Amino acid sequence: MPTALDKVLYTARAHTTGGREGASRTDDGKLDVKLSPPAEPATAPTPSSCSRPATPPASSAPSRPWPAR
Repeated sequence: MPTALDKVLYTARAHTTGGREGASRTDDGKLDVKLSPPAEPATAPTPSSCSRPATPPASSAPSRPWPAR
């Protein structure tokens, strides 16, 4: 459910061109950035890897089940 704002502090509009190798700039010029693709896309996390349960590396896995908490 959206939360109602008590007071709007700042409003901006931005224009982006060129996709991953483009640029983005706000109308007031307070933000002006060049965009670039990720340096190494193979190492970036994927949505599916972020939702997987954490597992210890095989070398540090205990020989018995994890103790109950």
